[in-house]
Amino acid sequence: MKTSKVHKRLAKIEELITDLTDRYAQGAVHVRAALEGAKVAIAHLKTTVSSPAPSATAKKPETTSAESSKPAKRKLSAAHKRAIREGVQRRLAEKQAVAKKAAPAAKKSAVKKATVKVPTAK
Repeated sequence: MKTSKVHKRLAKIEELITDLTDRYAQGAVHVRAALEGAKVAIAHLKTTVSSPAPSATAKKPETTSAESSKPAKRKLSAAHKRAIREGVQRRLAEKQAVAKKAAPAAKKSAVKKATVKVPTAK
């Protein structure tokens, strides 16, 4: 939302709160105190909106190759690496076995159909 629009809305809200505060000038101290708190909050919002916000496109500080924003990778133990390697090899062997079983069924020789020539009538 644009800051000018925010300022307009906050001004309207502040005006409404001021009117309510004037109505409760004599009695209902707790209501008046709550309205004063709301008015202070609106004033705080106005100052926050009017202050320049840091731009989202600001340049990030340069990092060297040694410094990385990524978290450090976990180091796997030799046993864990071996277990992963064995699992990959087992799955690859299963996949190749399934492919070998399916290969003969898929390699059926194509039978050519003899074309029949129909004599044309004159």
